[in-house]
Amino acid sequence: MGSGVGPTVNTWISTAGLMSTLVYLSCVEQGIHRPASVLGDGAQLDSGLSPSVYSETAPPNLTAGLHGRVCDPSGGYWIAGATASFEWDTNHDGTADARVSAQTDGDGNFRLLELPPGPARVDIIKGSFSTHIDVELIDGQITHVKEPSCLSRDNIDIAVVDGQYDDIGEILDFLTLPFDRYDGVYSTQYLQLLGNRAEMAKYDIIFLNCGIEWSWVTQQEEIRQNIVDYVEQGGSLYASDWAYWFIEQSYPKFIDFSGDDRHPGEALHGAPGGSDVSVLDPHMQTLLGSSSAQIYFNYNSWATIEAAGETGTVLVEGDMSLEDGSVIRDSPLTVRMNGDKRVIYTAFHNEAQTTLDMELLLLEIILSL
Repeated sequence: MGSGVGPTVNTWISTAGLMSTLVYLSCVEQGIHRPASVLGDGAQLDSGLSPSVYSETAPPNLTAGLHGRVCDPSGGYWIAGATASFEWDTNHDGTADARVSAQTDGDGNFRLLELPPGPARVDIIKGSFSTHIDVELIDGQITHVKEPSCLSRDNIDIAVVDGQYDDIGEILDFLTLPFDRYDGVYSTQYLQLLGNRAEMAKYDIIFLNCGIEWSWVTQQEEIRQNIVDYVEQGGSLYASDWAYWFIEQSYPKFIDFSGDDRHPGEALHGAPGGSDVSVLDPHMQTLLGSSSAQIYFNYNSWATIEAAGETGTVLVEGDMSLEDGSVIRDSPLTVRMNGDKRVIYTAFHNEAQTTLDMELLLLEIILSL
């Protein structure tokens, strides 16, 4: 159970992908030790620490310290890989010149040590999401904050372009993250978003679902440039499976998709079936409690990847079968753009075939954007 604190009940999505149906699983039986609570009206996270704020004697070589825990915006899961940091002015000249930071573990815990006593604001960031803790640090003590710090949904604007074979919006709903939908299945409404830089600039994160209708390729140069400009100005972008052509056109050095890169649809060669795959990203490993995951593709003709390009880092990979019976060894399934640009592409997505592992990986993807 990791740190040994926290509940022993996990709530998440049914494998049918119905977000209104909660499946209750024993953490011990499933080997999952990340959940924060059973979701429900008025649910509280139990950090195992009481009273609400207390202190213990710090080691002699420290002055003050802080222990806290971080949860997702819904208050349902502990968050791994969030950065907690505290900056202060050692010279008293109005400029912060000292900083201590730490990342949360799989149970959402972090500790900041060697801090100055007195009032402190600790900032917590994960992708586009953030929160903070205001606390009084005590000389010679580590202050433990019982109430968890949930990442805020405030001031985060999200757009989702609907696709026929993916609905990331279901998971956003589960995380209680509001968003605007643009129809990408039955009309070209989504072009009002992707064809308008000012409209795109309203959003911190844009999700492009698998199965968006293809008429946009008639103005793909304009949309390609809009996407590049949007990300360059700090926006975060997600694309899944058949939405790969947005990525291919916008960032040709990011991912080497299968097939002829000059024509849309040429990468759609994946065969249906399941596989145990390797999880390379440390935050995903922490969330799963494992370096492997079960991935399943319910349909054929999903977009396959030969390798990550020079600007991409592979998060998940595995041996993937193609429709012609051949196999791509260590085919990337999720790739993140290097550097400070938050762009993530994933071949799997939230659809009827979704496994629990896939849902947890998608949760990490969302909160890292």
